[in-house]
Amino acid sequence: MQTCVAMSGGVDSSVAALRLVREGRGCIGATMILGTPDDERNVADAREVCRTLGIPHEVLDAREAFEALVKGPFYEAYRCGLTPNPCVACNRAIKFGVMLEMASELGCGHVATGHYAQLAAEGDRVRLLRAEDGRKDQSYFLSRIPADALRHVTFPLGALSKDEVRRQAAEAGLPVAVREESQDICFICGSVTEDLKQHLGTRPGNILDADGRIIGQHEGAHLYTIGQRKGLGVALGKPAYVRAKDADANVVMLGSHEDALTERVELVDVNLLAEAPGGPIRCSAQFRYNMEAVPCTLTVNGNRATVEFDEPAFAAAPGQTCALYEGDAVLGGGIIR
Repeated sequence: MQTCVAMSGGVDSSVAALRLVREGRGCIGATMILGTPDDERNVADAREVCRTLGIPHEVLDAREAFEALVKGPFYEAYRCGLTPNPCVACNRAIKFGVMLEMASELGCGHVATGHYAQLAAEGDRVRLLRAEDGRKDQSYFLSRIPADALRHVTFPLGALSKDEVRRQAAEAGLPVAVREESQDICFICGSVTEDLKQHLGTRPGNILDADGRIIGQHEGAHLYTIGQRKGLGVALGKPAYVRAKDADANVVMLGSHEDALTERVELVDVNLLAEAPGGPIRCSAQFRYNMEAVPCTLTVNGNRATVEFDEPAFAAAPGQTCALYEGDAVLGGGIIR
């Protein structure tokens, strides 16, 4: 049975296809149209890579699903004062949800992507592991994909560095070998703040200090996130951070770095990629992509969990994904309440 390679037009997914072709795997390249500004370029670049590799290329229209499952919930979460991660939602619902269904219709039993992560068989389970290159590891973004999906997924780049991926692309003559890497949310042009203003508008309100005194004005509590230091528009003579906010009251509260620390968080909609623990277990938690996982104690209760940090953690914001690790293995992930 063939493998469907999810091809974004970038160098990572292109080299994923290259490596599978060289292994003799039957492949179909597939590019999803999501209603983003780069759709046209992504399709053109992916099609050219597929032509170079000599494999078929399909264009899949996922705009309706992307709007309903990723974009819409993203703006609604911000409107409610949360800090969502749309890439996590996209992986869960689109790339390893809708994409798997569409791949099956194409006669493919697996979907391969250019994610930097690894898989390992463990009994009757497939475990998700960090990539070899810790600087590029993307397992955080994959922590909430359905466990059953791991049986139908391939990550050809898990043992490679970014430099090695670009080298292989250049040596193979792939036209995207030097394409720039996108670090932004794919459906947003410009800054997130300006995009939120455009979609959700502004709503002037008060900024309060740690004692509850009004010290400034803001354009909407939905435009701020816990731990934010820059762009606050107030001068206190000392570093100030967003320590809390109330979306209903439209209030932003500032404080010191210590005020933005928390000893524990509650998780909802927990997705387990390992066997459910029978009681509290020691593990590590990561609630932002660019942070180092911190030691903690995890207690799971159905689809909810409590994470107690060994040391108070900075800026754990409601709405963020919290990925849980046992060494390099991903235990799962949930949403901070």
